[in-house]
Amino acid sequence: MVLTALPVLPIAATTAGSAAAAETSASVVDEATALAQAKVSGQQVEVTAARSEYTTTHANPDGTLTLTQSTTPQRVKQQDGSWGAVDPTLKRSADGRISPKGAVVDLSFSGGGPGTEMLRLGKDGRSITLGWADTLPAPVLDGATATYPDVFDGVDLQLTATAEATARSWSSRRLRQRRTRLWNMSSLPRMVTG
Repeated sequence: MVLTALPVLPIAATTAGSAAAAETSASVVDEATALAQAKVSGQQVEVTAARSEYTTTHANPDGTLTLTQSTTPQRVKQQDGSWGAVDPTLKRSADGRISPKGAVVDLSFSGGGPGTEMLRLGKDGRSITLGWADTLPAPVLDGATATYPDVFDGVDLQLTATAEATARSWSSRRLRQRRTRLWNMSSLPRMVTG
């Protein structure tokens, strides 16, 4: 039995759009250059200087621009400025924390140990940290989900990464009278910065 506390929107690790978005362009094409290239070639040319996680802009041969905007991220900006694929699959980082391979937010889960920084979520210099009152066991990773076994007797904590956030759920092998011990996120220790 799995009790879900927050909705989880599945995001495919790779799609045709995200695979294409992950390709790194050798040069950045500004709007004027893209318009000129489109006019000469008779085909759309991407304005890579205007590219974002959610948008793609193309210059058209007739001198207009087409903006395509998505409600979900199509690509992830890497630290070196290149673009990568959206991929919420979890990996162990060098610092021992667990993080998604490709997300538009800074997200990481505890690798086990003190529960003070169970979850870190940040963007644009602002962050929130959620803690756990006890020591966390080392998590078992399965795709985008980290499962912390037996945080309560017979109850596992599951944290799932998405490209934009996280979700938490409980998995119980024995739910009998454990319902009263499962608290919501509002009772977990937290710290906000930025």
